[in-house]
Amino acid sequence: MRELTLSVKKAFHFDYPIIGVIVILMVLNILEFTPLMTENKQLDYCVYKTLNFLRYVCIFLFLVYYFVWKPHKKFLWIFIVFIISDYLFKKLANTHLLFELFFIPLCLSQFVRREKLYKILFISALLSLSAILIMYFVEILQPDTFFRGEQIRYTLGFSHPNSLGFISFYIAVLLILCKENFGLTSIFVLFGLALFNFTIPRSVTSAVLILFLLFSMLLIKIDGIRRILDQKNIILCFMVIGFFITIIIATYVVAFTEVGKDFLVNLPGSIWARFELGKVAFDRYGLSLFGTPIVNVFPDPDNNIFEYFVVDCAYFYFPINYGLVFFISFLFLFVITIYRSIKLKEYKFLIVLISMMIYGTSEILIAVPIMMPVYSYIFCKSKD
Repeated sequence: MRELTLSVKKAFHFDYPIIGVIVILMVLNILEFTPLMTENKQLDYCVYKTLNFLRYVCIFLFLVYYFVWKPHKKFLWIFIVFIISDYLFKKLANTHLLFELFFIPLCLSQFVRREKLYKILFISALLSLSAILIMYFVEILQPDTFFRGEQIRYTLGFSHPNSLGFISFYIAVLLILCKENFGLTSIFVLFGLALFNFTIPRSVTSAVLILFLLFSMLLIKIDGIRRILDQKNIILCFMVIGFFITIIIATYVVAFTEVGKDFLVNLPGSIWARFELGKVAFDRYGLSLFGTPIVNVFPDPDNNIFEYFVVDCAYFYFPINYGLVFFISFLFLFVITIYRSIKLKEYKFLIVLISMMIYGTSEILIAVPIMMPVYSYIFCKSKD
């Protein structure tokens, strides 16, 4: 029996099985931002089945690693809670989203070397982007043309210019997380990605947030600022959580009172529409414990449909579509992630979380499966 245990332990000494699953999930979720899925139903079905299969692979991997390496018993309880909650959310809110976002970070990431994972993720994201660009230039992928005024917004193979903008932001985040030292090369790359987003997809929010990441990373490199952050750890924690709560409250206040509407309407992009359509969704569907599925509506003159209705604001979409129970659960786990990043003095990850909070006002991307590798960062082992 001892020999069998040693053999299993040797087989699972490395973290590559978990890293492999995380990378596959990320690549599949990047492909979800292209027209490949909407134009090819068979491929869409294959990806759906693969994602379901990988969910069971994750459960299997946790059980193996847990019984081989015997971490703290609390992780077994976390595992049980996830299995039960995932079953209930699928039954009542028709979603596996909470499992997809946080099961790997909370249950499997402890067995993964952080440095190795994020280098592989960064390279894989670049290769995925390159593959999509190649498919675009050889005309395999030809999405619709988008305009802002008379200016064309390029998609380069993605379903929407904002999708291209988000992937650029995502690559910027992975670059920050995989780099131990933030040097001149990283500065030029982030500035280049921001400039790219301003000029090609013309995605203003993602471009501004990349600049936010850049300047924040430069600030925390200053020794005096790092010392202040280290000394005011508890205050910093309350400030960041308070900022997050303020963003959510302000989103509803702006939407329902129209305070600041004149300013928001004049901003580049369609920022005001996020609040306006969020309020329409609230009035149309209301709030419930387990949500009411939001039906998107796109103009289709051939069928006498002239309405445009898409809820992009995460703080409206998730409580309405999946319900208050899901939304509160997500907020709870997000706050735990904030707390852990401050406790471990991982300020560059904290900056990433703050940028995601802000992004949540204009996109739902703060809580979509592609963000799982980002959430895993603070729960990975920082040494081999």
